[in-house]
Amino acid sequence: MFLALPGAHVDGHDYAASAAAAGAVAVLAARPVGVPAIVVTPERSLAEGALAGVLEHDADGSGAAVLAALAKLAKAVAAELVAGGLTIIGITGSSGKTSTKDLVAAVLQPLGVVVARPDPSTTSWVIPGPCCVPAATPTT
Repeated sequence: MFLALPGAHVDGHDYAASAAAAGAVAVLAARPVGVPAIVVTPERSLAEGALAGVLEHDADGSGAAVLAALAKLAKAVAAELVAGGLTIIGITGSSGKTSTKDLVAAVLQPLGVVVARPDPSTTSWVIPGPCCVPAATPTT
């Protein structure tokens, strides 16, 4: 899925067609982009509320709207997977998350497929679900 997010010098909306041509299975955007896309309405309240500061160059709230929609999608997919028996483990804290995540993943690996975040300490996502939920399947 291609997320059309605003940047310091370019806007992801300008690259949606290229992403689709390169194989993106979906485009999530805040305005029409010339290819089939899920278009969400920008809301300044999102950019000024819980998602404030997530995207530095999000003057109109379009990036916040795209991230909020991604979070809703991840939540819906996760709920469906949990209803089918998936267990989600969350690891929080100020230190030791990566080591703990790696140990938990290693212990659980013999039981089946494990989907683990690559490195939570080096990512800037405020919304953690979107990182791993798309990789999870009913057999995870």
